[in-house]
Amino acid sequence: MAPDDPQLALIFSGIYGWATLTRGQLQAMRPALEKEYDKYAEDDELPPGKSLRLEELTDSLSGAPFWQEPPEYPCPDANCSNHAVEGALQVFLLLRDSKLGSGVTLANYIGDCTRLIFLKCPACHAVVATHEGT
Repeated sequence: MAPDDPQLALIFSGIYGWATLTRGQLQAMRPALEKEYDKYAEDDELPPGKSLRLEELTDSLSGAPFWQEPPEYPCPDANCSNHAVEGALQVFLLLRDSKLGSGVTLANYIGDCTRLIFLKCPACHAVVATHEGT
C-alpha cells in the first residue's frame, strides 16, 4: 500500500489492512483520515475525528472496497496449517459488476450490485470464491 497516498489506503483498507502501515505512516495520514471520517460523523451523530484515538479512527474506516465486511475465511484444505485460521485467506481478485471489460462478463441476472471475490491461502495456495451483494 502506498503510505503517501491516504486515498489508496482508504480504498484498500479491507484488503491490506491498516497493520501494513507503520504508526508513523498512519500518524502522517491522520488529517486525511479525520476528513474522511468527518464526512459521515455529523450525520450519524458521532464524535468528530479529532477526538478519536488513531486506532478508533482506523477501525471506523476499515473495510473498503467491500460493502459488507471483508471476507475472513479459513483455508478449506483440512491438511493446511491455515485450516482453522479465520481470515487466513488473501484477496487476489475482486470482480465488481456485470460489465468487467476485456470480454469478461457476469450473467445479467446477477445484476450490477454483486461482487465476486477470489481468495487464496498463502500456505497451500487453495482458492475460495465467494460473493457479496445487495
